[in-house]
Amino acid sequence: MADDGTVQFAEYIQANVQLYTMSNDMELSPAATASFVRGELARALRSRNPYTVNLLLGGYDTIQDKPTLYWIDYLASQAALPYAAHGYAQYVLPDRFACSQHPRTR
Repeated sequence: MADDGTVQFAEYIQANVQLYTMSNDMELSPAATASFVRGELARALRSRNPYTVNLLLGGYDTIQDKPTLYWIDYLASQAALPYAAHGYAQYVLPDRFACSQHPRTR
């Protein structure tokens, strides 16, 4: 279950992305949203109240016409990934994902 800080952070990000969309009549791309989230985590990390969240942010980029997935941790590190898993699933699923991403040829 998420703690209060995580819920507040998610609501804060959602509200600011909606505000940007309404103010500029333009939606943020998944890459721009991931950069915004990373910047907010970095800013909070330098303050006295950092957020301790690890997250996967996914979206569909209409310009490049492909889905994107970003992993962002509580230290404001960001990486684009072809696949990912959180929690205990991260110990089991990466091998399965790797096989489906790069099928073996016979």
